[in-house]
Amino acid sequence: MEHSNGRVPCGDVNSGGRSAKPEYGSGVTIQRRANEATNIEGVRSRKNRYRPVVTIVDPYVAVIFTSTRTSGDDGYAAMADRMEELAAAHDGYRGIESARQDDGFGITVSYWANETSAAAWKQEVEHLEAQRIGRARWYRDYSVRIATVTREYHVAD
Repeated sequence: MEHSNGRVPCGDVNSGGRSAKPEYGSGVTIQRRANEATNIEGVRSRKNRYRPVVTIVDPYVAVIFTSTRTSGDDGYAAMADRMEELAAAHDGYRGIESARQDDGFGITVSYWANETSAAAWKQEVEHLEAQRIGRARWYRDYSVRIATVTREYHVAD
């Protein structure tokens, strides 16, 4: 599908969808988290594989939480679901990504419009309670890192 400006939409970053492959030198439109279009160049490599597509974005904050879980659920899954639901209702919330290995090591990254919204989330009453329970019950260890994201890379097949 091609727009009147000759650009091929590549999908919405929020949905992870890709509707077209970028061709060498073609302008591709990527949807930013705020649903504003950014024109970029998709470049095909010599090995017929696509290099990452770079999107310059308005800076946003990533809260990176790495942890090692204790064994057993003990209410963890229900609390994680509640925290995701609660965070999504907060001003400045942009999304979350999470993964955990079989050995209990995991990483969760939540995305926020700015440091103010990320700091407000840290002080949310239910989140404070979840943090307290997490330290006592669910985590052997954890680290929190705060980063500012200024560009994103996406690889499309």
